[in-house]
Amino acid sequence: MALASVFYVSKYLKNAQNISDKPVVKTTSYCQTVVGCSAILDGNEVTLHISPPSLPAAQPLDISVSISGLAAENVTMEFIGRDMHMGLMPFVLQELPPTDIGTKTFMGASSVSFCTVDNTMIWMAELKIETAGAIHSVLFELDTSKEEVSDAKTTS
Repeated sequence: MALASVFYVSKYLKNAQNISDKPVVKTTSYCQTVVGCSAILDGNEVTLHISPPSLPAAQPLDISVSISGLAAENVTMEFIGRDMHMGLMPFVLQELPPTDIGTKTFMGASSVSFCTVDNTMIWMAELKIETAGAIHSVLFELDTSKEEVSDAKTTS
């Protein structure tokens, strides 16, 4: 078992090193999970939906990502504590068969962990979208409040 773990970690690190040779394009966006997340990357739209939107700790979360106009080859995501390091647990999203021309959809499942220090943990979702020429990193600050805010802001 330990040997298999060493093999997996070394393979993961080797792949991570190969990916890091590509330029990284970073975008940050505010997200109300109740309505979904959206960001623009070089004129292309990326949307993220998380269900349930309240992000209950240690319960399965369904993740759906749609990417329009960007030739995504791989998509990974991880939840990050905004104010506290909660460990790194990236997961790969699986591409679904295409339904719209120019739009790719990726799905997966994950969960957020318990925070024993702060019961109002602010979570961030980081998407890494790999294309032939670059890695696009989209960081969504997740607002799990039930009220819709109309002044969502996106920065590139």
